[in-house]
Amino acid sequence: TFPASKERMLGKQAIFFHQGDYHSKLRKLVLRAFMPDSIRNMVPNIESIAQESLNSWDGTNLNTYQEMKTYTFNVALISILGKDEVFYREDLKRCYYILEKGYNSMPINLPGTLFNKAMKARKELAQILANILSKRRQNSSSHTDLLGSFMEDKEGLTDEQIADNII
Repeated sequence: TFPASKERMLGKQAIFFHQGDYHSKLRKLVLRAFMPDSIRNMVPNIESIAQESLNSWDGTNLNTYQEMKTYTFNVALISILGKDEVFYREDLKRCYYILEKGYNSMPINLPGTLFNKAMKARKELAQILANILSKRRQNSSSHTDLLGSFMEDKEGLTDEQIADNII
């Protein structure tokens, strides 16, 4: 089991805090987003991210660890949010990096602590996801990314369940 502070930070409805039917349902939804056809549809976007990275490195010294972390993050965003991520990439990156720094910190929710900053970042991530969910519902077009898989579930996940599993 995970400490309660991890559940609060990541979300009580996240797949790795559950077993049984709910866990199985989420696994199927995640796998659906990563079927060969879905991955095939992502390849041009992944290539574009790789090309952007290579172009930004031209003639500069770079921190390989940081660049690979950024590249991996950008590919993950495409896999999770599809093209919707472009509008929110920098805010998502900033929030996720804050969340990452606070993940293993002492769970003391006082202003200025890493944990407090992480909890604020988590709240901001949830708000960004709420905006994306709202826009997708208005648009009603089909998406083959992870968020689309969660939204198209016949039994319906709540927005909280979707956010907890995306974050």
